[in-house]
Amino acid sequence: FEFQIDEKLYPSLGFAPIYLTEGKITKDLPFLENGTLLLRYQNSVDNYTIWPAHEILEGYRDWKNGVEGYFTPDMCEGAYFYLGVYASGLFDICSTPVNQVYAGVGVHITTLDNYLHNSFIHKVPVFLNMLWILFLCFAGSLCISFGETRHGQKRIIVSIVIWFAAAFCLGLWLPYYIFRFGIWLLFVAPLFGFGIPFVISLI
Repeated sequence: FEFQIDEKLYPSLGFAPIYLTEGKITKDLPFLENGTLLLRYQNSVDNYTIWPAHEILEGYRDWKNGVEGYFTPDMCEGAYFYLGVYASGLFDICSTPVNQVYAGVGVHITTLDNYLHNSFIHKVPVFLNMLWILFLCFAGSLCISFGETRHGQKRIIVSIVIWFAAAFCLGLWLPYYIFRFGIWLLFVAPLFGFGIPFVISLI
């Protein structure tokens, strides 16, 4: 989040307001091994307050002339402002996990928002992801074993369906639930790890 130019450090735009107000980063950030951060994006930049520049300038002009306008200086109190282009034709558009068309300035806004609200995404350690995959692999194969403990063909089928649904729902629910708290647990690979052993055992 810092860049060195001529032996002087400069913060990225996302953290620049923090340096201007606090002087430095005061929180522990969940950096990955390559020094990057996983941002938790809003659905759209429109989730933040958008002010066209001309409305701000017109509001300031009206305020100086003693005219009551729709934008006043007191609306800036305690707020952070980013000035950036906000239209597809201006080409400051990037792709994010939540939207393929996301205003570039929104990435910097998201960085600041994540810092202020402690909402960065925390990646689960590799060994925990591996344990999660292994657990679902065993669960997929054990569904058949548990189902076969029942006597009668109909009971076996019902038991297998119940065990399969319970384990599959767990594989869906747990990653989704903890992601609400900013924790990223692998989702697709564990479900394949569950489904493949289940199919092999069923065959």
